[in-house]
Amino acid sequence: MKRILLIILSTFTAILYAKTAVIVSIPPQAETVRAIGGEHVDVTVMVPQGSSPHTYEPKPSQMKAVARARLYLGIGVAFEKQWRDRFLELNPDLRFVDTTRNVPRRIMHTKDKDSDKMKHEEETHKMHAHTHGSYDPHVWTSPKNLILIAQNVYEALSETDPEHRAYYRKRLRSYTETLRRLDKEIETLLEPLRRRHTSVLSVHPSWGYFCDRYGLKQIPLEIEGKSITPKRLTRLIKTAKKERVAAILTQPEFSDKSAKLLADTLRLPLIRISPLSPDWIDTLKRLAHALSEGKR
Repeated sequence: MKRILLIILSTFTAILYAKTAVIVSIPPQAETVRAIGGEHVDVTVMVPQGSSPHTYEPKPSQMKAVARARLYLGIGVAFEKQWRDRFLELNPDLRFVDTTRNVPRRIMHTKDKDSDKMKHEEETHKMHAHTHGSYDPHVWTSPKNLILIAQNVYEALSETDPEHRAYYRKRLRSYTETLRRLDKEIETLLEPLRRRHTSVLSVHPSWGYFCDRYGLKQIPLEIEGKSITPKRLTRLIKTAKKERVAAILTQPEFSDKSAKLLADTLRLPLIRISPLSPDWIDTLKRLAHALSEGKR
């Protein structure tokens, strides 16, 4: 009888202290979920740093994690659209939550229409019901957006695990304050830069929200995922000189061959930084410092 009671007690304790199994698409999300969920969440990342959310296929170990997860926190990357139905077939009880709810969206300029003047590589808009175009999915690159995403994460965790709502709320407040300090720090760092430069070149258009937030214009080297032609490279050199470009941003997920050529030709700093870095707050700080220092 004593043994049965011990087994029941052990089972009850395991259930009581069981972590909520959460799936996220990309590494930066894991930092946010752990910041809010703390010891009560077990987070699995689907697309690792260095892989593309457009082409990545989950490993068997990741599919096992999906099968036992309670919550999938989406952020709007291509991977989610491609795999959602298959994940639900595997785990019909998996709850999908869009953590980008209420985050203003920008539209990516995907056509190289103004090929001669190249005045506007991108246009930025708020999301409206009748707006048509390709939305920029890289919402997490702005600390202000992260504050909204964190709120959505908190609500999803609280609804899934209401017993620890107060715990999540306390950690949300702390994390939100951290993001506000980060935002102010970056703004202060980049204020002198904006007096000298107006734009950055980027191998992949990953940093539009970051640039919008801090008064810079992102000029992508890549248009619609196509390789850079010699003609376009020539135009980019002219554009970079006119636009007072501060630096060229490259990332490990894409080739930086053309970026290196441009950096040497224009004598611009080349900043290698990934929008899929797991240490996200530190990554944004490093980017801000690299831009402000402007070293080659």
